[in-house]
Amino acid sequence: MAHPSPLASRHTAADAMTLPYGPPDAPIDVPAAFDAVELEYAALRKGCVLADAPQRATLEITGADRLKFLDAMITQKTRDLKPFQSGRSFWLDRKGKIIADLRLTQLPDRMLVDIDPFTIEQTIETLTGFVFAEDVELTDETARLHRLWLMGPTAARLLELAAEHTEGQGPAPTELERDEACIVQVAGTEVVVERTDLIGALGLELTLPADRAADVWDHLIEIGRPPALDPETGRPSAEPTPTQAEIRLRPAGWLAINTARIEAGISLFNLDFGPTSRPGETAVLRDRVDFKKGCYLGQEVVARMDSRGAFKQRVSAIRFDAPALNPTDPHAPPPIPVAGAPVFAEGDDTPVGIITSSTVSPMLGAAPIAIATLKADATEPGTRLRAPTDAGPATGTVQASMQFWPPAT
Repeated sequence: MAHPSPLASRHTAADAMTLPYGPPDAPIDVPAAFDAVELEYAALRKGCVLADAPQRATLEITGADRLKFLDAMITQKTRDLKPFQSGRSFWLDRKGKIIADLRLTQLPDRMLVDIDPFTIEQTIETLTGFVFAEDVELTDETARLHRLWLMGPTAARLLELAAEHTEGQGPAPTELERDEACIVQVAGTEVVVERTDLIGALGLELTLPADRAADVWDHLIEIGRPPALDPETGRPSAEPTPTQAEIRLRPAGWLAINTARIEAGISLFNLDFGPTSRPGETAVLRDRVDFKKGCYLGQEVVARMDSRGAFKQRVSAIRFDAPALNPTDPHAPPPIPVAGAPVFAEGDDTPVGIITSSTVSPMLGAAPIAIATLKADATEPGTRLRAPTDAGPATGTVQASMQFWPPAT
């Protein structure tokens, strides 16, 4: 079950633009932008941004047998997962199709799982069906625990200034590596901090009691955000503190974060692949599947597809050619294929795929870039493709790497 954000009233007061996520009959309102997207993106690259993430859910797994049980069920090895470590995995059905994409964070007394809210109910039901005598309990804690994102080069420094961290609660915020976690106190509230790097650079996810989300949000804003600009003079309405000048925090929405996410080539469940996909058809197979571990549900299908190199389609990255400047409006954004647009082989009218995510990349000189699901014969790096836009067809090239920025080495 999806839940509205506990910060919804604050977003309304800030006149934030929102976008729906999920099915049309019961979508979740996700903050898309609080200000100009360009300003929020710049803050993400040069300072840090604080974002609400109501489109994420939290599954809690408790019991002494949780690691052993999961190790036999999901695609990633969990037996050796230590406290304050995270792992990424798929939960599959018997045919090897993806039920859920999971990020599991082991804590001393429990495990927290980041999951799409529209798959959590099925995940709990299907996993629980395999629990017999094991000491394992799965609980949907989405109504009780809320998630925020803190991203950008100064994010860990802000948390260091705003939070209290004690020994034995994982690494300090400034020492977290990707897929590590810690527990801190922010505004008197326990917050689980996970380094996820959703944007391909420093990115932290904060999990905290939903009824304290507003207090934590306000505290981080107070410490890290410089004073607003005076609308008449264009200057700060007050002198920023040294901390505010250092951190340069700005509230941000999904649009700026999504641009950086696509630049990093990070594909997401229910956006770039979904419940009809198998692991070998995603761009995250090696990150989610351990081919050396024991059996798990759907393993035979996954292993067979990998050993034979057999896949009908695969998530890929396309960089589109930079269009000529619009002579009537040189500052107009370049045309770009939108999610859902068909993709064609150059010189052919038969679709070979579909755009799943797209943006104009500020780091690549406003080049249009996209993530797409393509048929197998269209995934070869260097393949020329085209897709429709509002201004006519755009042509582009399949990239060897999913990562657009920083350029893969």
